Amino acid sequence: MKKRSDKNALQDNGPLLLLIDTSTTICVCALTRGSNLIAETTLASKNGHSRHLAGMAEHLLSLFDY
Repeated sequence: MKKRSDKNALQDNGPLLLLIDTSTTICVCALTRGSNLIAETTLASKNGHSRHLAGMAEHLLSLFDY
């Protein structure tokens, strides 16, 4: 998992977005505020993204008090 240490990104006026991409064999879940990437996690899997996606999202959201 990649996490940005820039706490100003969380204080940006833009919306907090949870981004999900399951269109390829790499499942990506990311957290952004405005145009700033705050954290992301990836999982390489040929199938079964749905089994891991909720846990990936929950983990990203639990990293921050927003």
